[in-house]
Amino acid sequence: MRVIAILMIFSFNAGFSQTFRGEASLPKVEVDGFYRVFLSPDLSTHLNAEFTNIRIYDQQNKEIPYLFQQDNPVKYTQVFKEYEIVEKKQVKNCCTSLVLHNAKETPINNISLSIKNAEVTKTATLLGSDDKENWFALKQRFTLSSIDNQDRTAEIKIVDFPLSNYSYYLIQLDDSTSAPLNILKAGYYEVNAEDGKYTQITSIKTGKSDDSTSKQSFVRVTFDSTRVVDKFSIEMSGAPYFLRRASLAIKKERLNKKKEKEVYYELLSYFELSSKQPSVLELPGIQVHEFLITIENDDNPPLEVATIKTYQLNRYLTAWLTKGQSYSVKLGEMELQAPVYDIGFFKDSIPDQPQVLSLGPVSIFEKKSEESPTYFTNRSIIWVAIVIVIIVLGFMTMRMVNETSEKE
Repeated sequence: MRVIAILMIFSFNAGFSQTFRGEASLPKVEVDGFYRVFLSPDLSTHLNAEFTNIRIYDQQNKEIPYLFQQDNPVKYTQVFKEYEIVEKKQVKNCCTSLVLHNAKETPINNISLSIKNAEVTKTATLLGSDDKENWFALKQRFTLSSIDNQDRTAEIKIVDFPLSNYSYYLIQLDDSTSAPLNILKAGYYEVNAEDGKYTQITSIKTGKSDDSTSKQSFVRVTFDSTRVVDKFSIEMSGAPYFLRRASLAIKKERLNKKKEKEVYYELLSYFELSSKQPSVLELPGIQVHEFLITIENDDNPPLEVATIKTYQLNRYLTAWLTKGQSYSVKLGEMELQAPVYDIGFFKDSIPDQPQVLSLGPVSIFEKKSEESPTYFTNRSIIWVAIVIVIIVLGFMTMRMVNETSEKE
């Protein structure tokens, strides 16, 4: 019985214990709090495409929960810009007049009105002027209704109209049958687009060849190891003006019907090469060791490579770290799945921009070449052993029960 129990414990430990291939240390923090651990392009060579085979441990070898985060390729922000309300008149049992000043004469096609909640429907007219004396029609008899925000005491209503750049806008609301609306402010939403933060991958080699028969040029971009690439930029030179068709592919390997390894290229995207600006391609975080760019020259002379740049989108592990503790980041096998932590339910409570920490040098563990062979390194054998142990235990249990019953 003891032998069987030991066999079961060994089987479970062999099947489910976590092994790591390398690690890197984190600098000690001076204050308790959330920190972002930057995952550099050099570190990503040891990670899978989803960045799931990574863990954080403290000096007691306890696993520290983290939240995986990455910058968006493009981040959009909205800012409400107010117009100056130069005049606001309310005539009892008649109307409300609101004059807005578009000081910069910016071309606009909508105005956003912040209005206090009211269960009422109003008819309005919009006019435009350059001198606040002569008014011209922009929008006749539109309706403002359903001013009922369930979360706030005011509602934003957007008035659309043809594009114009008047200095002044006049909104007239018909108040003849009900009390006037309480208009708090008027303006527009300015939408700003900000590129995500990338880190350039510098360890690349390029090579170019031209084929006069097919009228094509081939540019190969090779990395020192497999990399995660999120953005690709290429600029060509040669002719004063050019516009060429091109394609981007990645090198891959597969087994053919004869179980032999063969190389092929998987197409990622078609794009254009122009003399006006570099060609930039956004990529979905692909793992790649070699790119192939195919350029269609037609009857034109081949171009030369001016610059090629590759980038990785910035990614982080956000975790709560304690002052004085030593922490390390450990790298697991490529098949390691993402951990499940409670912190994922509270990501809205984490500060937007915690302090960023950089990892120390990565140490990769050497594989032991003189390991004695064991049957328990194969997962299938482990499960077979577990099933056999369960069957044997069941048989011995039944036998002991029968023997006890006979003695009684």
